[in-house]
Amino acid sequence: MTLTKDSLVLDLMDGRTVSAPLTWYPRLLRSTPEERANWRLIGSGEGIHWPDLDEDLSVESLISGRPSGESQESLKRWLELRSRMGHFPAFEAARNNYLPDQIELLFIAEAPPADGDKRFFYFVPVDRGDTLFLEMVKVLYPKQAGFSESVENPKLKFNARWVRDQKAQFLANFKRDGFYLIDAVDEPMPKGTTRKVKEEKIRSSLPSLKDKLKVLCDDRDVPVILLGALVYKVCAAELQRSGVRVLNEEKIDIPAQGGQKKFRCKLGKLLSSNKVRTSDGGS
Repeated sequence: MTLTKDSLVLDLMDGRTVSAPLTWYPRLLRSTPEERANWRLIGSGEGIHWPDLDEDLSVESLISGRPSGESQESLKRWLELRSRMGHFPAFEAARNNYLPDQIELLFIAEAPPADGDKRFFYFVPVDRGDTLFLEMVKVLYPKQAGFSESVENPKLKFNARWVRDQKAQFLANFKRDGFYLIDAVDEPMPKGTTRKVKEEKIRSSLPSLKDKLKVLCDDRDVPVILLGALVYKVCAAELQRSGVRVLNEEKIDIPAQGGQKKFRCKLGKLLSSNKVRTSDGGS
């Protein structure tokens, strides 16, 4: 496949070459060269997927000369969402690397970390901190991570450095299991931000968050888990009124300042009660 500034050209296995103008595909037309270059075949070669654009194109539609069927309303939503995320491309590029083909469970945290240029849930590698990632791994993949809540077995002592070194593999498992994590607020919260200001930022981001969920869930009934007391306080009732299936009926505090075990306990019980299965063999 070849993409020029104004057309898409596809060489077929039977020797034919078909092409179409990019004006047929609004997302491709509005994308950067880097985003267009990041594509992969899907369905045994029956289609093409651009993860950075959340765009799919079937070979059959290209051969038949059918333009994109995306509605103007859907395109407008995508453009607005893209505009809001445009100031933080590093976060979104890292996140999009692990976007599942179909999301089965969506986690919503508060915001990227203030020192997000060095650490972020989807950044690889990270050599320090990364508490949310480490605690999520302990809950979702305890066997693979060598973790046990029991202190009686020293052989099961958790090695955080080793888990960080294997972060790409754990994120691949996270993706394969259909899990995805986004933030209620796109931009990092500055260090020292008060609880009141954080709450106001989350509340003002609710319309954007709802649009983001529409794009990601594509009208599917995707269950959501809210991580963080303020995210739960501000978002739970509002998202439920919008038809979003929020699983937690109480807050799950972020795993910081000694609250790691409480985080694991609450999240583990919630996953178990909702029969969420992982590739680790449990929930």
